[in-house]
Amino acid sequence: MPNPLHVTEEEEEEEEEEEEEEEEEEEVEEEEKEEEKEKEEEEEEEEKEEEEEEEEEEEEEEEEEEEEEEEEEEEEEEEEEEEEKEEEEGGEEEKFPTLGKQWPHFRRVGQATAARGE
Repeated sequence: MPNPLHVTEEEEEEEEEEEEEEEEEEEVEEEEKEEEKEKEEEEEEEEKEEEEEEEEEEEEEEEEEEEEEEEEEEEEEEEEEEEEKEEEEGGEEEKFPTLGKQWPHFRRVGQATAARGE
């Protein structure tokens, strides 16, 4: 017959082993949970970075568009100013109305002079 003390010792050893196994399993579970948390945090950080990059790109695009619009407006203003100046000056034909009528004569004279080689 087995010794009852011996059986209890064996039982105690088995219980201790079971407890150790349970503790190990709990530790493994905790480690897995921590790893999952870390992964989630990394993913969240990556998402935040991506969102920030997208926002920066959008801001840059908006700035570029604004600059282009400003340039276009400046060009339009310059063109308007040039047109106003031309209107104010009245054009060369209006300043020298007789020159426009005499132009064909000057052209013929210029051609004749060029033909003579002068």
